[in-house]
Amino acid sequence: MYDDFINQRQYIASSDKKVSDIASDITIDMLSDTEHKFLKTIAVIIITKGEVTAADAIKATGKSPQRVRQLFSVLVNKGFLVATGRNKGRKYTFKSH
Repeated sequence: MYDDFINQRQYIASSDKKVSDIASDITIDMLSDTEHKFLKTIAVIIITKGEVTAADAIKATGKSPQRVRQLFSVLVNKGFLVATGRNKGRKYTFKSH
């Protein structure tokens, strides 16, 4: 499922040649191993439920709440995820193109 998501992003970047798509595609190579593994784990949840919460990510990864917040922040800043809601109601989904 995650590989389908990555392939879709690569297809969009190669077919439309938009700067934002290409930049997002390049960003996947800029993720650390920890960030990449975290993204793969939460991708399954997003694909299944349509969204992921910090509580979902904590359960799935075993990481501390602080570390999960940091990883979500990185993935939002690098354009992989979009955050909606505030505080405990915050949910994350894939950024759509």
